[in-house]
Amino acid sequence: MNMTRSNGRLVRGTLLAFSLVLLAGCGDDPVVEEDPKLTGEWTGQAELTIPGFGSVPVMVTLGLSENDAGMVTGTMTWNAVGQTGTSPVTGTHKYPDVSLNLSVTLAGTEVKGKYEGKLTTDDRMEGTFSSEDGSITGPLALTRKAAT
Repeated sequence: MNMTRSNGRLVRGTLLAFSLVLLAGCGDDPVVEEDPKLTGEWTGQAELTIPGFGSVPVMVTLGLSENDAGMVTGTMTWNAVGQTGTSPVTGTHKYPDVSLNLSVTLAGTEVKGKYEGKLTTDDRMEGTFSSEDGSITGPLALTRKAAT
């Protein structure tokens, strides 16, 4: 067999294989999913450790709206030790990290704090609430209410 003929076949075979690889990559563009937004209603229960009260369950509902820059605003409604209240929420979301500023007025005292968490799925976030002075802390998991 002639060496030129053998090299020609090798080159053609390599080009054919390369062309097939390129063609296999063509077709519909892949679907690029965006990071989930926090917009929606979220509910959950915190188990906060409060000086003088011990471990206190706090039911929380957040109505959140997130803009394209990851700025979050909304309202928090809470229920703890027979008291309820509503307060504003502000914060940021850079997937998967969530940082929310929260406040609660309990027994006439406003408690400001921060929720630091992560989205573990599109519809669940898990994290911790801590008051500004660190005296009140506890885990808080929130689940997004299904859209109706």
